[in-house]
Amino acid sequence: MTKILSCGTIMVDILAVEMEKIAEPGEVVYLDREIETKIGGHPIDVGIDLVKLGINPRKIEVLAAIGQGVFGAYVKKLIENYEISTSFLQQVEKRDTGKNVILELKGEDRRFHIDPGANWYLDPEWVKKIIRESSFNIFSVRPGYSGIDRDLREIFEEVKKKNAFLFLDIMEPHPKRPHLFLLPELHFVDAVHCNEKEAMINTGKNDPEKAVKELLNQGAKVIFLTKGKNGAEIITEDFRISQPGFQKVKAIDATGCGDAFCAGVIYKLAEYNQFEDVRKLSEENLKELLVFAQATGASAVTQPGCVEGVSMQTVDEILNQEKREIIKKTIIKKM
Repeated sequence: MTKILSCGTIMVDILAVEMEKIAEPGEVVYLDREIETKIGGHPIDVGIDLVKLGINPRKIEVLAAIGQGVFGAYVKKLIENYEISTSFLQQVEKRDTGKNVILELKGEDRRFHIDPGANWYLDPEWVKKIIRESSFNIFSVRPGYSGIDRDLREIFEEVKKKNAFLFLDIMEPHPKRPHLFLLPELHFVDAVHCNEKEAMINTGKNDPEKAVKELLNQGAKVIFLTKGKNGAEIITEDFRISQPGFQKVKAIDATGCGDAFCAGVIYKLAEYNQFEDVRKLSEENLKELLVFAQATGASAVTQPGCVEGVSMQTVDEILNQEKREIIKKTIIKKM
């Protein structure tokens, strides 16, 4: 039975999207859309997205830290609403839950304003203990501004002792984290997900291709590189699969689409029962996996918030519109 342990940061997202303008100092701007409060963060986004795709919530565990007070209670209640266990949520005393103020002007990318909050205090020893005592096939993790960041080697070693698939989602890390802190640990990882900007920031390269090459040189076995509407790629030392993106999806809010893409990858790995090496999948399965992950990511942009737009029905509708053409235009290049 497939079990997924998803670890990292949990946030409460405060969203103001499709704004006509951002207020000048001292100015009041009345918004046409309401300001919304949503749950966010890699482990819970992935967990909820998988439930909304049809995975049994009992097969999903979320490993993260929340604070005391109203936001921590809000997060816990929302997770319970999806029937996902909250037994692996560490409650940090005298700290608030992490928060992210997201501002989005019409026609522009999102602006993030992150307060890590309780995420700073996610206890690495507690995380390692849970890994040792748990049974799981896939470990999905995003570090960057959490208490586990400086202990990734030991945490990854514990994951690999379980013979689990280690899926690393990389992001722009907090300035207090050591420069290029993820690179030495990539040889533990079975697959990496990032976009082009994240690849460059985490390798110190000023070109996406150089960044991808550096990730491979540092030990990344498989890279899932997402490019928004420009599509996505699966990149290894031996081959590169490039797909165009979905063009007919009306984007409302791109928050959470990367996590939804990761959920799509995990869903397909579970379907294929492949927890060892993505590179062993057939070319046809890899193309199907990539287009499904893209459609799952695209579904997230159809509603404000990280998880609200994701459902199997929406994913199927997106696939029915453009999948055939995208598969037809998929390019596989041997390296």
